[in-house]
Amino acid sequence: MDTIGAGDTVHGALLAWLYTKDIVTVEQLRGLDANSWREALRYAGAAAAITVSRAGAEPPYAAELPVRI
Repeated sequence: MDTIGAGDTVHGALLAWLYTKDIVTVEQLRGLDANSWREALRYAGAAAAITVSRAGAEPPYAAELPVRI
């Protein structure tokens, strides 16, 4: 419907995923394996997909996402 906010949603959702996994240092970030990155990006992509399905930049609440963190 509207691509406004998709990139911001990806960024915000990725940061939320990292925060919930207690990944707060550069070393921890560098230590993520491929499966962790897939999980993080799946979460961020799901959030962006909901955002673009709505008019305006209205990202979803975590409870609205089909992928849980």
